[in-house]
Amino acid sequence: MGLKRMILSLALVPFFTACGDLNASIDNVEVTLKDDEVLMGDMIVKRDKLIDPRDEEEEFSVILEEDVDEEDSVNSSGTSARSSNLWNNGTIRYRFGSSISSNEKTRFLNMCAELGAYANVRCRPKRSGDKDFIQIKTTNNPDVCGLSHLGRMGGKQELLISRSCWFDRSTIKHELMHAFGVSHEQAHFDRNDYLKINWDNIHDEYKYAFFKLRQDEVRKHTHFDRNSIMLYHSWAFSKNNKPTMVLRGETGDRRLIYKNYEMSKKDHNILVKLYGGTSPF
Repeated sequence: MGLKRMILSLALVPFFTACGDLNASIDNVEVTLKDDEVLMGDMIVKRDKLIDPRDEEEEFSVILEEDVDEEDSVNSSGTSARSSNLWNNGTIRYRFGSSISSNEKTRFLNMCAELGAYANVRCRPKRSGDKDFIQIKTTNNPDVCGLSHLGRMGGKQELLISRSCWFDRSTIKHELMHAFGVSHEQAHFDRNDYLKINWDNIHDEYKYAFFKLRQDEVRKHTHFDRNSIMLYHSWAFSKNNKPTMVLRGETGDRRLIYKNYEMSKKDHNILVKLYGGTSPF
């Protein structure tokens, strides 16, 4: 099975899932991927950002069938050798799908406005001349919560919020953070300094959700944040209700990570560093 298909089979499970039926069908969710894109957890990333799991210090059984082309991966600054994935002027151009209700539209715009509390980021409707924009979609599938591309990919891209998750402010903000270019805390290249991944506790088909990304713009501006809205909790994708991820350097219950429902100051500061604005510190 190729990389794209394997990741597609796991990516749409809610990012906050602690337990339950993780094998439920997602066949009725349509996601468009370009040739150089792959799904990783609830975010779509450029293929050259993904670190081959055989480079990990931990051992586990999942093996990729395709390798990343090292010559097209990282430049001397430590960022992707391809063009920046930030949005021009910090502005996401969006278009709502026909199935998005007026209340959902309002909630989306309110959450986007909250992301702009300190940073120079905003959302505005797509105009006729906009080539890069986000199509906002929804689904009635209860096993899907959110999905977004990581930053501006070029052309049309998608952001999905499940009908059952529009009530959750953290889900909308989490996916918007992805859209503005912010990845998961546990996906950063230096995450092994702060987190221990318990591979034996993760469903084999969901281990892709814990792969790492190559050095990126975000990590140049901040350090690990246990209070980030972009951090999975300790039981995400667990096959046995045991922690899949714990904090290093802590003991007892302090090793455990719980779902963060609001953006931390560091979350806001990341957006400020990427797009400008006033730091919350």
